[in-house]
Amino acid sequence: MGLQRLRWRRCAPEIHLVHLDSLARFVRHLAGTDSVEPNVSDMLAYWHYHFPPVIVQEPLGNHVYLNVAKARTQLLLALLEAAGLRDLPYTRYHEIAAQMLPEEIHPEVSEMLDAICRAFGIEP
Repeated sequence: MGLQRLRWRRCAPEIHLVHLDSLARFVRHLAGTDSVEPNVSDMLAYWHYHFPPVIVQEPLGNHVYLNVAKARTQLLLALLEAAGLRDLPYTRYHEIAAQMLPEEIHPEVSEMLDAICRAFGIEP
């Protein structure tokens, strides 16, 4: 089939990691203890105060804000810092994805992965 170019609708793939439940699970996983709950609460407070209400209510929706925001340098960094995770390198963001449940994964991610499979002749 030759070269195929796909383009994310959202600004960057990392934006798909901006889901509060999976981020809270990630923070708890890193800490491995219940003493992290104040950190999770701080992250929740940051989320509710700084994010538009529609994103808080529907994180998987098609929102202009999420389509143009830079997740790695703005959103995820701020949320993780609010949870006390300063200096967490973006090279560890795949660990957030590992904490996601199927219903927390944005449909665009599945679409892209399916397209990659088809490009290699693999049925998704």
